Amino acid sequence: METNFDVLTQRAITLHVGLPKTATTTIQNALFANAELLKSHYGIDYCKDLCGLADVNCTGHHPLAWAEFLPTHSHFKPIDTALVKARFKVPGNILLSSEWFSMATTKQLSITLEKWDLPSDRRVLLIYRNEFDHIRSSWLQAIKMGLCFLSLQEYYLQRYKPWRSPISMKVKKWADLGFAVEVMSFDELKTAENDMTLEILNKLYGIKVDKKLWVNVEASNVSPPRVAVNLYRKLITLVKRFYPSLTSNWSEAEYHVAHDKLCRVLAWLPLKDRRYDEEEANVRHDLEMQPHFYDYQKDSVK
Repeated sequence: METNFDVLTQRAITLHVGLPKTATTTIQNALFANAELLKSHYGIDYCKDLCGLADVNCTGHHPLAWAEFLPTHSHFKPIDTALVKARFKVPGNILLSSEWFSMATTKQLSITLEKWDLPSDRRVLLIYRNEFDHIRSSWLQAIKMGLCFLSLQEYYLQRYKPWRSPISMKVKKWADLGFAVEVMSFDELKTAENDMTLEILNKLYGIKVDKKLWVNVEASNVSPPRVAVNLYRKLITLVKRFYPSLTSNWSEAEYHVAHDKLCRVLAWLPLKDRRYDEEEANVRHDLEMQPHFYDYQKDSVK
């Protein structure tokens, strides 16, 4: 079948770097599942062949981000820089997706720019969502993975607020390194007529992917009802207090399994939690007192 794009004579790269909890894993799974279609029909290269160079054939975060910026991660495995550099020299549109790119410091990114010989035509995509929803979703994820068992308000005050920064600060390091910056709203993408990933591709490249050829993927990391998760959090907190040996050696995966099983049961109970409702209201009120998170109006800045 003939491709639907002009033969490219230049190199370009787009990095989708988050924010976390904006359907990133679902987007990454969709890009991976449709990598051959995107490359053959639309000239967009997700570099699927490089995904297999990690210790798992990852369909989520692109392994290049692990290999470059997260040596302590369980999926870390060095990837030959010469191979990456040669891969990126091929003319075309490269698109990579991982929140781990956003974890890199300006110095690390500067070194990577030279090491990978990234093209001057480069941009970064950041997707943001309603700030309260972002905080709550991050809190739910932290509990599921066993990273903390704080209440929502405790999580906000201890884990989020001290490091809170506006969108302009999150994209500054990219702009300083010569990246064009594309910013999109998760809430607008979610309510669009298209599948979210298709909508992103349309906005980035001005293409309309044939939906008959597109492979749909299930949404990832969908949280149970918040009241059920909060009760699960309280139960685990009691277990850790009175029977610490029971969970002392649990891995992230074991917390994940316990969370899914217990919350599936708790979700069927007619639960109400006034204390949780009060905490939501307190966090929302405090956010209203903070400097504006969305500190620019344009959808795209450079």
